[in-house]
Amino acid sequence: MARLSKQRLLDQILGAIRAAGWNVVFLSSGHPYDLTIFRNEQSYRTRLYIWNVTHGGGRARPAGEYRIQITGIGDPPIITAPRGFQTLLFGWYDDLEVIAAFDPERHRRPSPQSPSIQISLETLRAGARRGLAVQQRGNAEIALAFRPEVLIAYIENQRALHAFAGEQRDLDLLVQAGTGEEPRDEDLRNVPPERRRVIRQVAIAARDRKFRDRVLAAYGHACAMCHLQLNLVEGAHIVPVGVPGSTDETKNGLALCPLHHDAYDDGLVGVRQDYRIILNDRRIRKLRAEDRGGEETRFRDELQTRIIIPVAVADRPHAEYLRRGLQIRGWAIA
Repeated sequence: MARLSKQRLLDQILGAIRAAGWNVVFLSSGHPYDLTIFRNEQSYRTRLYIWNVTHGGGRARPAGEYRIQITGIGDPPIITAPRGFQTLLFGWYDDLEVIAAFDPERHRRPSPQSPSIQISLETLRAGARRGLAVQQRGNAEIALAFRPEVLIAYIENQRALHAFAGEQRDLDLLVQAGTGEEPRDEDLRNVPPERRRVIRQVAIAARDRKFRDRVLAAYGHACAMCHLQLNLVEGAHIVPVGVPGSTDETKNGLALCPLHHDAYDDGLVGVRQDYRIILNDRRIRKLRAEDRGGEETRFRDELQTRIIIPVAVADRPHAEYLRRGLQIRGWAIA
């Protein structure tokens, strides 16, 4: 059973945050970690507590009972955060690469005699297999186990997620959402609006990460336009999400670095049906006129003539998706 250092535990969480397209600023050093997590206009100030999930306790502890052991935060231990910060109370189980999340409101003052919080191995395994799993604890609390792709959805909906305790029907729908499968409208009809929103957001987060992982694997984790890797590559939809006919098929995706992802979505560059990369000269002229054409020559010179394409034919961008992608982004081209 792997036991990671605090730095390695932190790296797992940072990797999940950045893989979802969010950024992190450290507000403190040392454990617990004060972080600002942000993307565009959204931001969350968080205090992150994290420990290894282990069995521990020897033969006296049931074989399927795992736990985080709350140590190194004072005597007596107190789970707290500055005003305006969100508290994250996490465990990381490295054998299955899943996060265990507990309700910090219920664990502000862990017992000094037994400062641990339990979660079952069955729940950890279910979280790894399905994407998200929940466990009803004896104190009317639920513990969650989820794969890293659900992390941002958890942060955005933490209080609402832990409030699912005691509602088995809603919990079942939440677990279904963790697989990336959004429940049917008729199944959600009697679910309170706030829970319905959370369930859908969890489904979207899980589905987006699955799409990203498949697209990046198809392109060898390299930007299709400039071949950059360095874990700086994102999964971009050719026909954008929300447009009728958009899908999460790999053939509706391109692996792009942030620069070329923005340029593609903004219509500055495009990809033809024959995989040739084209530059929007009309946009370039407009940017020049607005005195925003700096480094245009460098950008143009470093642009490849064709995208790299996946080895598997089934994963290559579909011609119709490429045509629609150009049309949607304002290209007057068939």
